[in-house]
Amino acid sequence: YHTHCDPRLNADQALELAFLVSDILKKSHPVQHKQAANA
Repeated sequence: YHTHCDPRLNADQALELAFLVSDILKKSHPVQHKQAANA
């Protein structure tokens, strides 16, 4: 990359972002455990 900031994530940033996204998705789309178990 020839930019002043590297757009790629390192391992720690990627994990943190993954957990943030999963928390947001859980809050916006609550899953009922019975339906998930039967799927």
